[in-house]
Amino acid sequence: MHFFYKPNHHLKEEGEHIIHKIILPIAMLSPIMTIPQVFQVWTAQGKVEGVSITTWAGYGIGTLFWAIYGYAHKDKPLFFANLFLFVMDVLIVVGVLSHS
Repeated sequence: MHFFYKPNHHLKEEGEHIIHKIILPIAMLSPIMTIPQVFQVWTAQGKVEGVSITTWAGYGIGTLFWAIYGYAHKDKPLFFANLFLFVMDVLIVVGVLSHS
């Protein structure tokens, strides 16, 4: 296994541990926090100065790979949070491009 991985045998079984119950809502918090930026870009009436297409496209590529990784490893919180965040990133990039 990975050298950073240290099994915690003292923790409850995987299905019973509290983190497994709350991780999906926590994972969705980051994409939800991106929604105001999406609204700003789409309602800016052409005023999107300071919004970097390069940065948001980079975030999009990164989150797409994290979503693929989460899917490959059957990690629902990782997959869904990053898929949602990827959609937000794409909406921002498309919004900036449409107002440029």
